[in-house]
Amino acid sequence: MRLVGPQQEPAWLEEGAVVAGYAIGRAVRRHPGAELRYAAQAADGTPVTLVTSRSPLSSRRERSRFRRLAEYRAALDHPTALAVHAVTERAGHPVLIMDRHPRSTFSDVLHADAPMRPERVVRMLAPVAQALDVAHAHGLIHQSLSADSLLLTRGDRLVLDSFGVLAPETDLTWSTIDAGELLYRAPEQLRGEPLDPRTNVYAFTGLLVHALTGEPPYAGDPPAVIYRHVAGAPPRVSERRPDLPAALDAVVEWGMAKEPFERPWSPTLLLDSVVEAVDVRRRPALVLRPAAPARVPRRAPTADPVAATPWRPPAWIGGNGWAATAAVMAALAVGALAGALADPWGDDTPAQVRPAETPAAWKRVAERRPELRDRLAAADTPRAQAAVATELSTLYAAAATSGGATLARAAREARSAYSRLAAAAANYDAGGYADAARAVAAAERRLAR
Repeated sequence: MRLVGPQQEPAWLEEGAVVAGYAIGRAVRRHPGAELRYAAQAADGTPVTLVTSRSPLSSRRERSRFRRLAEYRAALDHPTALAVHAVTERAGHPVLIMDRHPRSTFSDVLHADAPMRPERVVRMLAPVAQALDVAHAHGLIHQSLSADSLLLTRGDRLVLDSFGVLAPETDLTWSTIDAGELLYRAPEQLRGEPLDPRTNVYAFTGLLVHALTGEPPYAGDPPAVIYRHVAGAPPRVSERRPDLPAALDAVVEWGMAKEPFERPWSPTLLLDSVVEAVDVRRRPALVLRPAAPARVPRRAPTADPVAATPWRPPAWIGGNGWAATAAVMAALAVGALAGALADPWGDDTPAQVRPAETPAAWKRVAERRPELRDRLAAADTPRAQAAVATELSTLYAAAATSGGATLARAAREARSAYSRLAAAAANYDAGGYADAARAVAAAERRLAR
C-alpha cells in the first residue's frame, strides 16, 4: 500500500480521470451508505475498485481520523479482507484504491436463499469472524458491518469491504444511517458512543439471525427499528423457526445484549457457541477454522457472560510446544505474565496532565483504570481476561480524541494494545498474548511520562 498526497482536483469523478495513477471507469451500482465506488485500472491493466465518500471531509479532525482508520485498514492482511493498494484524497474526499469488488453481496444471498441451513451459514460466516478478530486485534472496528458490507465471490465465499472508514464521523449517528445498515446497528452506535469489538459482535449476531430465520433482528420503520435495538428484547430464533434449538436463543441473547460488556468479545467465540447450539460440529463437511489448531470445546454461554469453566491449557498446546509456552500459558491462566515479563502492566503512575486541563474522558480513565487493571490481574479465565481487557480498550478509545496530540496518540496505542490482548486471550493465543502484554506495558509507560 502506498500513501499518496492529496490531489486538488474536482470531486466529481468522471470516466477517464486518473487518481493516484489509476484510470477511472464507470461508477459501480449504487452502494448503500456513505460510499461511492468506481471501476478502475492500474497502469498495468489490473482491475481495481476506487472507493470514495459522497461528502468531503469537513475538518482537520475528520481528515486525521480517516488517515488513521485507513492506515489500520490498509495494514489488515487477511484472505477475507480485500487488499488496499493506495490511500489518498481528491478535492477533500477520502479515497481508497482496493482490489476489485465483487458485484454481489451477502444481502443478495439473504434475499434469495434465507432462511439458510445452519451448516451453510457457519461455513460462510466463519472466515468473516476470523477476519474481524484479526482486525480487532489491530485496533480496527468495522464502522458499518451489514449484509451489504460482506461481498460475495465464487463458491459462497465472503470478503470484507472498506470497513466504513470513509464515512465522516458525523455520519455515524442514527439520523444518517442507511436503512440496510440500520438493521444490524448496535445500541451504543445508535447512541453515538465509542465503538469496540463487541459493537461488531452485535451486528454479526444480527446477520446470523437474518441468515437463519430469513428476517432481520427487528422490522418496522426506522424509528421503530432504532427503538428495538436500544430497548427491545433480543429476537427468539426458535420461535421464528421451530426446527432450530432453543439453546440458540441464549446465544443470540448473549450476542445482542444491550450493554457491550455483556456480549462476547469475539465473533469467533460467538460462532463457536452457535456451532455447539445447533450441533453442526460433528458434520465432516463443515470446517469452522480451516487453518486453526484444535481448541478446547466451549459450552454455550450461561446467564453470566463472563462466567466460564475452570481454564485448562488448550488441546493445541502439547508435545514440544508445551515446553516452549508453559510459562506464558500458566501466567495467562492467573491473569498475569509475570513468568514472561518483569512488569507486564507497567506502573500505575497517572498520566501527566494538569487537573485544570484534564478533559472528562481522561478523568474517567484516572477513576476507572486502577480498578480495571486490578480486575485484569485477578481474572482467572481467558474469558474474564478478555472481557476486562476490552473494557480497558474502550476506556482508552474514549480518551483518544482529547488531552492533546501526544496523549491522544498514547491513548490510541493503549486502546490497540488492550484490544490485541483481549483477542489473544479469546483465541488462546499464547504468543499473541505475550506480544500484546509487551505492547500494553509500553503504552502504559508512555502514558505515565
